[in-house]
Amino acid sequence: MNRLAFVTILASFLFLSSCATPVGQFKESDMAWTKMNFKLNYQAVYRNLKEGFRKCGPRFFADGNLYTDINEGHFDIYLSDMLGGRSSWVYGIIIIKHIDGDTSAVSIGVNNTYDNPLFGKKSGGREMISQWAKGIYDCDKETGHNKAN
Repeated sequence: MNRLAFVTILASFLFLSSCATPVGQFKESDMAWTKMNFKLNYQAVYRNLKEGFRKCGPRFFADGNLYTDINEGHFDIYLSDMLGGRSSWVYGIIIIKHIDGDTSAVSIGVNNTYDNPLFGKKSGGREMISQWAKGIYDCDKETGHNKAN
């Protein structure tokens, strides 16, 4: 690749990255949501999701926080960039809340842009992540490839 083409691609990527919406500025309507309850405590669901991101990366990068004082866990999910690192592009958000005993409410929101069939099966990403919450790591639920143990 010649130097001019490389510089042009790099400049385009940097420009587009600077246009990404910060996760805190998304509205609920910007996401396609799946909401469900699990017979697992919120800490177990958090661990399962963290393991899913670990086993099935680097397609997604997740910044997770477990808030034991309010019995909640949160993940901000980002797409990977061209070099395999975390990009600025927000894929989605996960919110885990303790209900009672060993029951948790899990809300998985995927940016409407990426929930579109152009990027695979509609709601495929939400389905895959909901399986991770249960401790089932089918790393490419949308296409059926690369099953992790």
